[in-house]
Amino acid sequence: MWPEALPGFIIIAGCFTLTGIIFRGVDKWMNNGRPRRYNLDSWDRSMMQRDKRLTGSNKQQYVYLQILTCVET
Repeated sequence: MWPEALPGFIIIAGCFTLTGIIFRGVDKWMNNGRPRRYNLDSWDRSMMQRDKRLTGSNKQQYVYLQILTCVET
């Protein structure tokens, strides 16, 4: 009896696994490779707004600096 149920179980388990992998991949893609942010409070939101103003992205904290060459005096 159990061999008859095995193909259905494998299909259902595979669908659940595939769905989880896809959701995790989309989350990482939307957050630039970082984990999703949960339980944001007002401090976190204000820091995200600050990052957005400084860097143009509220998900990463990088700044492209233009390196100036030193002028000999």
